[in-house]
Amino acid sequence: MDKVLFEKRLKELKVNCEEQWATLSYENYVFKNKVTYLEKLQNRRNTNKFISTFIKKIKRFPSLEEDKNNWRKEINIDIDNFINRFDLFTLEDKNLLLKEGLLECTEAFIDEAKKFDSSITFDNIGQGMRNVWIMNIIQLLLGIKVALTPSVFAYSMLYPYTDNYLDDNNISYSAKEKINIRFGKKLQGYDISFENSYEEKLFSLVEKIEGEFPRESYIGVYESLLAIHRSQWESIKLQNVKNDPNSKDILSISIEKGGSSVLADAYLVKGSLTREEENFFFGYGFLLQLCDDLQDGKSDYANGHLTLITRNLKVSKLDAITIKILKLIELLLIDTSFFKTEHKETIMGLISKNCRELINFAVSHNRRYYNKIFFNKIKISFFYTPNYMNSVFNKLKNRFKSLKKSYNGVATDKILLATFKDD
Repeated sequence: MDKVLFEKRLKELKVNCEEQWATLSYENYVFKNKVTYLEKLQNRRNTNKFISTFIKKIKRFPSLEEDKNNWRKEINIDIDNFINRFDLFTLEDKNLLLKEGLLECTEAFIDEAKKFDSSITFDNIGQGMRNVWIMNIIQLLLGIKVALTPSVFAYSMLYPYTDNYLDDNNISYSAKEKINIRFGKKLQGYDISFENSYEEKLFSLVEKIEGEFPRESYIGVYESLLAIHRSQWESIKLQNVKNDPNSKDILSISIEKGGSSVLADAYLVKGSLTREEENFFFGYGFLLQLCDDLQDGKSDYANGHLTLITRNLKVSKLDAITIKILKLIELLLIDTSFFKTEHKETIMGLISKNCRELINFAVSHNRRYYNKIFFNKIKISFFYTPNYMNSVFNKLKNRFKSLKKSYNGVATDKILLATFKDD
């Protein structure tokens, strides 16, 4: 596929998503999962108990090697018991995620990120890690061994370096524009030298990808990277316009930004894709973009950032668009027969559950933007009470802040990873 054909294909993917989105109705949606109030309270008690036990055991990480295996077995029993009491996540899910190389990939990414940038923050590692996990899921779906390849590392690191730079209000628009132009040239293959330490990191990450996927043989890899690069900049330009763009403009940018992001994930995993794979991963990316924008609805609205969610908030509540996102999940998973991996059903279940929980937490967090009738309907599917959902992550962060950097000479992040090993 040459550049012209790829651009044509990208337009087809965008039009397909636009047409699918237009066909989705906000009517007649049935919330299938029902969790009683008593079950929500029990889930809260079980979660609080598990978090407390987990933190205590991390702090009691043993010094003697002969005690570490027993420690690991005990904490794995705690994890399995918690999962068994909780309908959202199954032991089959856990076994897939922990026994197919994802844990080793997580550990390798953390180590490599720290080597690449000794000043990198925990939040930035977490941001990149989320993309690593998406690429790991893609590896599983495509029947490719889960591993931290140079391209998986490089693209996942580009997320915190590009997104956070473009979102930084302390950096001028002209400075962002200059970086954007120069980075675009690097992605196109121009022989361009870095001018500062920020560019040095960006360019070196591109070179890691070039080392794995030669440009002349993998046009789709670089065209998909250029597509997400363009759409990132288009979304930034939306925040700098005097006139409010119409919904079609925002929809188009949301589709391309989300769709091309996961499309690039898939190309960087496999190098080339079938049309069915392109359709799925582009649509999955659009879905994740909507979930992210829904989660960030409150802050984006306060900061004047234009997304489909904040645009909708200017004229109505979020009931209708949330139902459309829920229906989009179902539409995405209607036909996945072209994936032949033995774990396909489990993976599709994980994708569905993850997106639904992202939506549930976003709805709970942004309760004021929903009509009472709708909120009362959707909260039936929540696994926790809304108040607990709005506070649990802050509580969890505070509990983890109480941990030291190491225990008995072992870094805490290494101990956390060790808790999931049952070998």
